[in-house]
Amino acid sequence: MKPERIQMTRKKGQHWKPTDGITIICDRRGPFGNPFLTAQDFRRWHQGENLPAACRAPQFIGMYDFELAIVRQWQRDHLEQLAEADYAACWCPADSPLCHLVVFKELLAVAARSPAPQQPAAGLGE
Repeated sequence: MKPERIQMTRKKGQHWKPTDGITIICDRRGPFGNPFLTAQDFRRWHQGENLPAACRAPQFIGMYDFELAIVRQWQRDHLEQLAEADYAACWCPADSPLCHLVVFKELLAVAARSPAPQQPAAGLGE
């Protein structure tokens, strides 16, 4: 299932970024980052639970709940971008079940099973 997870690295001489396809960086610096310390908290947050500041990564402790809600909504609204990417990169080992990208893959699977919203037929309701 797209995107393929890859692990970023700072090791000298190791190039982690593929030269083919689209790679989206999913670490905490970007919009697809996990603002929480664990993937389990990230999953609970995407399920609608408001978590205490103690669960947040240090750079997110000062954010208000409504700001985090905006981040969550942005991530959900832009899942299609992630689905269209060939690779999703973060610092977790690529085979780790504790990575927040596992949660994104779950959200993508749910979105794929959900029917697309129907557009009203032209000329109706005018």
